[in-house]
Amino acid sequence: MFLFGGYLAFILLRFGFCKMKIDWKYQLQQYGAALALAVPIFVSLSLYIFYRRGYYDLYIANKAFAGDAAVLLGVVFLLGPLSRFFVIFDRYLQYRKEIGMVAFFLALIHGLVSIFFLPSKFPMSRYVSTLNWPFVFGLAGLVVLVMLFFISNSWVENRLGTERWWWLQNWGLRLVVGLTVLHVFVMKMNGWLSWYKVGGEATLAHPELPGGGLLVGWFLTFAVLVRLSEFGGVRFGRLVWYFCVVTLPIVFFATFWWGSGFRAQMQQAACMTRNQVDEALGAKRCLVIFDNKVYDLTLANKWDLTGHVGKHLCGREYDKEMIEKGPHPVSVMERFAVGTLCVPATR
Repeated sequence: MFLFGGYLAFILLRFGFCKMKIDWKYQLQQYGAALALAVPIFVSLSLYIFYRRGYYDLYIANKAFAGDAAVLLGVVFLLGPLSRFFVIFDRYLQYRKEIGMVAFFLALIHGLVSIFFLPSKFPMSRYVSTLNWPFVFGLAGLVVLVMLFFISNSWVENRLGTERWWWLQNWGLRLVVGLTVLHVFVMKMNGWLSWYKVGGEATLAHPELPGGGLLVGWFLTFAVLVRLSEFGGVRFGRLVWYFCVVTLPIVFFATFWWGSGFRAQMQQAACMTRNQVDEALGAKRCLVIFDNKVYDLTLANKWDLTGHVGKHLCGREYDKEMIEKGPHPVSVMERFAVGTLCVPATR
């Protein structure tokens, strides 16, 4: 992939790509608008995943990079048909290329971080020893994005001809979105179905919340539906758009409502061993025991992975007297309950 990108770069430089005159003020405005969309999406995904998992590191940031890139590609995919359905969207077409460029860099960062900086999460042996379809789809999508990146300029357009250049852009984008959808859905579908059945893993700070990838997946689904509706004509496309605008928030609300039912079930049924409580620090969670129940205080006020105000440590068992010396009532612990001990602790 990188050799392919380097070859394209050489060809463009050899034949005068760098001789183009660039309107820096215009480019700043265009990319400023694209970043104004991309940055809030990245921050929102980061905060959401942090709250759901209870910690933030490069692995979480990498998830946000991937989700941000997917959402931006979905937006680029939508702008075309929406501009044909509604005149109001015409004004946003001018930002489509820049949004796509930002999506490309986010996808590239996601790929580089996954391969070179998170080997424990994404070991190369997993991808070279057997045929890993999510990896194949993701890599193929990134290669197409590299190609689109290098031809997304007026210099290439003038030499290829507008008609041929536009054909490459149009079908290249469709191919990228299709490969992105396959990459995400093939990799995540089993996990999404599992969440709808039993909720998230017990090691999560908030397993009752759907994963950020699931929310992105729903958005991509509706983006593809709107795009496909264009084959039915403008009127049909508008109806599908109205349907999606109403249905997508309902699906999100129903998903969160469905997850809220797991909270009470997990508190009653979740069974954790003493070893799991002790090892939770390795997953960056601060668990404590009280009255044979397990509580996750990772996000509690004045608690962190070192404990509480230098006196109370994670992984310990506390009694009613110790908690009330806080001073705070025992009831304050209830909202942090995540399960019970499989074997009651001995005092």
